[in-house]
Amino acid sequence: MGRLLKRAAIFIAPIVINKVVQKFLNKDNSSTSKGKKRK
Repeated sequence: MGRLLKRAAIFIAPIVINKVVQKFLNKDNSSTSKGKKRK
């Protein structure tokens, strides 16, 4: 079971990190270019 958890973590971690990074980037970009990313 430990191996399965490790494999799941390796598979899920990048997706979670990507979502968090995108949220941070969107927060930074919302003030400078609000209408650019909406298109």
